[in-house]
Amino acid sequence: MTESGISLPNHTLTADEADHAAALQFGDSTVRLADIARRSGRATEAAEELWPLTARLEALLAEGRVDAPVVGLLARPRTALGVCLGHLLAEEQLHAAARWTGRALVLAEQLDEPELHAHVLRMHGNELRKAGRPAAPTPPRCTRSSSPSTPTRPDSPARTSSPDCAAPAAPR
Repeated sequence: MTESGISLPNHTLTADEADHAAALQFGDSTVRLADIARRSGRATEAAEELWPLTARLEALLAEGRVDAPVVGLLARPRTALGVCLGHLLAEEQLHAAARWTGRALVLAEQLDEPELHAHVLRMHGNELRKAGRPAAPTPPRCTRSSSPSTPTRPDSPARTSSPDCAAPAAPR
């Protein structure tokens, strides 16, 4: 963001990080600072800061090494990245921004954080509206059942193959 940058050090948010709380705090700070940059008209710099954080968290999710705070943290940069892309992309490419906010919505629905869920819903709706798709479907929703292969509704298929549906691991 500034000439000194706010990028996270490479060792932050790795699986071997001893201080998990500090890793979450660094990630949350990066999202907040990127949001300030975007609101200040520096969406490119904000996206450049969000991408490494998002990529690291996505890798942890793909490996199944996440807990509820990491899932909540991942929903935030996914949302922020989608909003940044909504400012940067040409009109015919705005669907990519809505895809990022939609992926954040999948995670936010899994958590018991009503404020995060409401924020992600608003941002996803805004990106869908800008993309000209106010009734566009969101990505597949995950089930909240105790068994990963049992859907919550009898008429809905189980959707455990999506990387967004990884169940959080036990807290460290």
